[in-house]
This record gives sequence, C-alpha cells and structure tokens, in this order.
Amino acid sequence: MRTVVVRWLLIIPALLFADWIIMILIGCMSNLCHAGNNYFCSVYCYTGITLLSVTVLFVLYLIFKKRTIK
Repeated sequence: MRTVVVRWLLIIPALLFADWIIMILIGCMSNLCHAGNNYFCSVYCYTGITLLSVTVLFVLYLIFKKRTIK
C-alpha cells in the first residue's frame, strides 16, 4: 500500500508538470506567431482545459485499471 501511495505522489505531480510545460510551449509559440487576445481567451484556454481533462481521465483510468486487476 505504501508503494502505491508513493507512486501516485510521484505520477500525478509529474503529469501536471508535463501539462504545465506543454502549455508554456504552446503559449510561447503562439506569442511568437503574434496571436491576439481572442486566441488566448478562447483557443488557448480550451486547449488547457482539454489537456487537463485528458490528464485527469488518464489518472482515473490508471487507478481503476489497478483496482480491477486485484
């Protein structure tokens, strides 16, 4: 049980950090391409919401997959 908790305490922050890095790279590239306020208030926000939703679904999948195996 302890190894599972430690594993989740490492996996979840690593995934969130990867999401953060991806959003930074998308934001920097968009800024270099002179994206306007409309882009950052619509497409960029929806991209972030989608990315975080996929991450949450992936974590839930890993949790339920682990529980159904036992």
